[in-house]
Amino acid sequence: MQFIIEALNMQETFGMKLIQRTAETTGHVGYPIDPEFLRVSGQIHTDTSLGAQPRGPGEGRQVYRLYCNRGSWGWHGQIGLLRLEAFPGSEEGEEELHFLQVSRDGGEQLGSGFQPNQAVFRLEGHMRCRRDMPVSGEVCSALYDYTNNSTGIIIEDTYLHESVRIYSGAMDVTVSGKTYHRSLPASEWMTEWNLLRLVGRLPFGEDPRRTFCLLEGMTLPKPSAHLIDTGRHVAPDFGGSLYSFSLLGRGIVPFDYWLDSEHRLIGCISGGLGRAYIPEALMIPPVEDFITREFNRERML
Repeated sequence: MQFIIEALNMQETFGMKLIQRTAETTGHVGYPIDPEFLRVSGQIHTDTSLGAQPRGPGEGRQVYRLYCNRGSWGWHGQIGLLRLEAFPGSEEGEEELHFLQVSRDGGEQLGSGFQPNQAVFRLEGHMRCRRDMPVSGEVCSALYDYTNNSTGIIIEDTYLHESVRIYSGAMDVTVSGKTYHRSLPASEWMTEWNLLRLVGRLPFGEDPRRTFCLLEGMTLPKPSAHLIDTGRHVAPDFGGSLYSFSLLGRGIVPFDYWLDSEHRLIGCISGGLGRAYIPEALMIPPVEDFITREFNRERML
């Protein structure tokens, strides 16, 4: 497989480059996915004005598609939806962030329908945040069975409810009436949902590395997470340039946050894992009907 690499003028502020794909678009992909791969494979529009606009604290509603690729040019899946809604908090500098994510789990899409045990995983919650960091919240999850186009029946014993309280150096997580105390070895912490909103407000080229504790799912602390400014990339089909930040750290699935020059988020992509959060307006293929039905179901919280 060949790669043609277009070099940037090294006098530019950001000495990055974007790999241009010229390989066959059949068989195995063979490299981490990125916006260029999604463009070539017909998954996204190249009009970056359709990306997620940067929002201040307590502002806006954003909807993302969950995209999956299993290493093949012929397998693309719209496996879920994510909605983030922010509201002003009760105190100055605070916001209430509500999130809902539904994703397909089990079974494979076939020409004639779905294999048995087709289910949708539903995760929803809300949190009170101060300076982009959650200080308290609730999260609940459950699996719903959509086998044979059913209306979606909750699968027994899959419902889970957790509440969280965070304070300096520690957090309390309460599950089924039992509270677990966990240390929080960082002066800054945030969830994956906070990061989706934060990156659009970060300046390019000023803060090369930001270190914090990632609260995965709001309840599982992953210390020593790093958000690294990886610079400017030549991207002729996306208005000339894209910029990126990389999330790295021990025990953390790496993600790259891709933005245009106006700080609109184009996608949050785990290249090696083949997963991505893409603003809904940028996606071309439709999402399955049963996922949309679960997404529009009445809230659990």
